[in-house]
Amino acid sequence: MTGWSCLVTGGGGFLGQRIVRLLVEEKELQEIRVLDKVFRPKVREEFSKLQNKTKLTVLEGDILDEQCLKRACQGISVVIHTASIISVTDITYREAIINVNVKGTVARGDGARWENEDYDTPHQSYDNLNYTLSREWGLSLDSRMSLPLSLKYWIAFLLEIVSFLLSPIYKYQPPFNRHLVTLSNSVFTFTYKKAQRDLGYEPLFSWEEAKQKTTEWIGSLVEQHKETLKTKTQ
Repeated sequence: MTGWSCLVTGGGGFLGQRIVRLLVEEKELQEIRVLDKVFRPKVREEFSKLQNKTKLTVLEGDILDEQCLKRACQGISVVIHTASIISVTDITYREAIINVNVKGTVARGDGARWENEDYDTPHQSYDNLNYTLSREWGLSLDSRMSLPLSLKYWIAFLLEIVSFLLSPIYKYQPPFNRHLVTLSNSVFTFTYKKAQRDLGYEPLFSWEEAKQKTTEWIGSLVEQHKETLKTKTQ
């Protein structure tokens, strides 16, 4: 598209920041608007450095605020919606998750037309994906070598009971719970076919290339952590 503009919701988060970095390289993009409830000072500083490449506007606001969304979407060609709450340990209130992930998505859909830009991926569980990406550094165990799923679920249930019984005198956070067991063993897949059909979208990387790049990124974090530990022990 020539002279297009883009709004990234949840732009201050992990995924949103990386999408913005890719967008600033688009030559025909005239403006990027980044919307999030809060931006950390470090993120604001990083975005300010990108403003010499394209017009980048940082907007603080809530996607549940209809008027805020309408202002953010005004004159925008494309919306990339990444605003969400992810609860791995199930400590976030269900109401908050429903409000942001469901109602916020509906509200944003009312403010502008939107499409998903995802990758075609094989069907696999989060457990298997984590193992594939981090096995080189021993950060994840092969799910085939772990306890049976039903047994892990009951152990998680017992840990939750222990946490509940101790709650009056001690705040015990179990290493895992039923929510995490269910989430990590849920099979998922993503597709970009709708975006390809309606927007002519093509992914920058194949699934295999994306996995390789993610693995390399994890490796760089491991090396950074090693260097930090060396510095502290010297």
